[in-house]
Amino acid sequence: MITWLSQHSDAVERYLRFAKKRGIYPVQLALAWVRYSPGVSSTIVGVSSLGQLQASINAFEVNLTADEYEELTFLFDSETTC
Repeated sequence: MITWLSQHSDAVERYLRFAKKRGIYPVQLALAWVRYSPGVSSTIVGVSSLGQLQASINAFEVNLTADEYEELTFLFDSETTC
């Protein structure tokens, strides 16, 4: 995981800025992205605190435009990050 993070630090930084700009936690942005992803019918989350559970639930209030979804998809597209 550390190697992946170091190799893709620019994409991770852009992702974190995207979440911060929207005023949401990175996990909420990730769950919103998954919700908009075609072919994904459910999401399984794991939490270890009530705060994490609340953040995950609040992700359902996060809406993405088509452009935002595309931007996020491009950040971590396997062809651009591998």
